Amino acid sequence: MQCKEIIQVIEATFLRTAALGFDNVGLLAGPWFEGKMTGCLVDILRGAGQFGDMLILVLSYVAVIVIVQSSRYIKRFYVRRFANNVNRRMKEILYGSLVRKSRASLKEEGEGNVMTKAILDVDDCVEGMRKFTTEIFDTGVALLSGMMIIPAVFVFLGRDGMASGPSLTFISLPKVFQAMGSAGHIVGLAFFLMLGFAALTSCVSVMETLVANCMEVFGKTRKQMCVMVGIYSLITAVLICLGYNVLYFELKLPNGSTGQLLDVMDYISNSFLMPIISFLTSILIGWVVGPKWIVEEVEKNGEHFSRAGMYSFLIRYIVPAVMLVLFLVSTGFINML
Repeated sequence: MQCKEIIQVIEATFLRTAALGFDNVGLLAGPWFEGKMTGCLVDILRGAGQFGDMLILVLSYVAVIVIVQSSRYIKRFYVRRFANNVNRRMKEILYGSLVRKSRASLKEEGEGNVMTKAILDVDDCVEGMRKFTTEIFDTGVALLSGMMIIPAVFVFLGRDGMASGPSLTFISLPKVFQAMGSAGHIVGLAFFLMLGFAALTSCVSVMETLVANCMEVFGKTRKQMCVMVGIYSLITAVLICLGYNVLYFELKLPNGSTGQLLDVMDYISNSFLMPIISFLTSILIGWVVGPKWIVEEVEKNGEHFSRAGMYSFLIRYIVPAVMLVLFLVSTGFINML
C-alpha cells in the first residue's frame, strides 16, 4: 500500500471516530438535558425558577442537537466514502488478478461469468458493510429517543401516563406539552406534524399492498383500486376521529385496560391480529410448507444459506412458542386461563 493510501485510511478512520464520538456523546447528553429542563420547568411552575434558566438550557440543547446531526452527517459521509474506496480497491485487485490469468484459464472458467461474479461479489460485500454500519447506529438513535420520551412522561404523569400506543401519543404526551407552557405549543406542533408525515408514508406503504392484492382479486385497474382503497381509508379515518366525541364510548378490554374506539382498533390490530397471524404464519412455514422450501428459494441463484439448520429449528419450534405466548399476554387471555 502506498504512503498516500495509508494517510487517507488514517484520516478517514480519525474523522469517523471523532464523528462517532461526538454523535454518541451528544445522544447520551440528550436525556441529561431532558431531565434538567424538566426540573427547571417544575421550579418555574413552583415560582422558584426563572425563564432565563430554561432559555439557556433550551439553547444548549439545540446546540447539542446541531452537533449530533452534523456528526451523523459526517459519520455517514465517511462511511459511504470508505465503502466506495473499499469497493474500488477490491475491484482493482480483482481486475489485476484477472489480467494476469492465462487465456486458457479464463476460457475454461468463462470470462463473462468471472467478471460478473467478481463485480457482484464486491458490490454485495461493500453494500453489506454500509448497511450494517448504518443499521447499528440508526437502531441506537431509536432506542435513545425512547429513553428521552419515557422519563418525561413519567415525571409529569407517573405510572398512569406510561401506557403505550394511542394513549401515550394522544393523551400522555399532549399533557407533557401543556405542562411545558408556551414552548410546549411549538414542540407539540412540530411533534404531531412529523407524526403526520410518518403516518402518511406508512399509509402509502400499507395501502400499496392492499391495492396490489385487490387488483389481483377483483381484476380492476390500479387507478380504480387506488380510489376505492382511498375512500375506504378516508371513511375509516373519519370514524376513528369521531370516536373521541360523537362516537365516544368506554369498553373494558380483555387485557385489563379501558379503551375508546381508537384503543379498540389498536387492540384488535396490534394485540390480536399481528400476534395470531405471526403464529399461524410460523405454523404454515414450519409445518405445512416446510422450511426446506424457503431454503431452496434463498439458494435458487447459487447463494449459500449458511444458517439453514438454525432457521429451520427456530421457525418450527421457537417462533410458534414465542408467538403463542405473546398472543396470550398481549390479548390478556393468559389471565383467563
